[in-house]
Amino acid sequence: MKNLSLILNAVLAVAVVILFVLHFTSNGTTTDTQKTDDSKKVIPKERKEGEPIPAIVFMRADSVMKYYKFAEKIRKDLETKGQSIQADLQSRGNVLQQDAISFEQNYQKMSIQDAQARQADLQRRGQEYAQYEQSLTATFQQEQAGELKKINDRIEDYVKRYREANGHDFILSYMPTVWGADEALDITQDIIDGLNKEYDEGKKGDASSESDKKEKEEEKEKDEE
Repeated sequence: MKNLSLILNAVLAVAVVILFVLHFTSNGTTTDTQKTDDSKKVIPKERKEGEPIPAIVFMRADSVMKYYKFAEKIRKDLETKGQSIQADLQSRGNVLQQDAISFEQNYQKMSIQDAQARQADLQRRGQEYAQYEQSLTATFQQEQAGELKKINDRIEDYVKRYREANGHDFILSYMPTVWGADEALDITQDIIDGLNKEYDEGKKGDASSESDKKEKEEEKEKDEE
């Protein structure tokens, strides 16, 4: 089951090594901005009067993935689920192993028919265990891929809106080092702060919706009484 931990780390690492360039021309930009929900509008970065807007800026993908609260939550959730799967397989494997050891120690005392039946049963259970492990691992990999896509979609959506709000032509994503870059062009912290602000506001909205739902259910129960 060490494979599960390796799979988890490998899939999550994909997000860190992402290298992409977001380039949008002015055509269609206004339409996209108009479609943006007011609650999701990005506040442009404050600049000194007369300060030029750089056409190209960059962010560090590894830092964004590390400090983005939503990514951290997903990472912890997957780690917890991976540990649960590992414990389940470990428990099943231990039972199968103990039964195999018991058979090895006692098969000479059995009749030929009983020994053959016991051996066949162990082989069948071993095959079922292997299939079960393969199925769990495949399902877990699919879930990881889906969760990673959610993270990347949120980051990409925010970066697009950030670019539009601040008038940049390109936003480059690097990991982990940008050699010889002007640190004034590094927008990593801006991206992290913006993503986390929207994440926190989303959590508040979810909590409020859940509270309203609970109140309505309680009112409904009182009316029925």
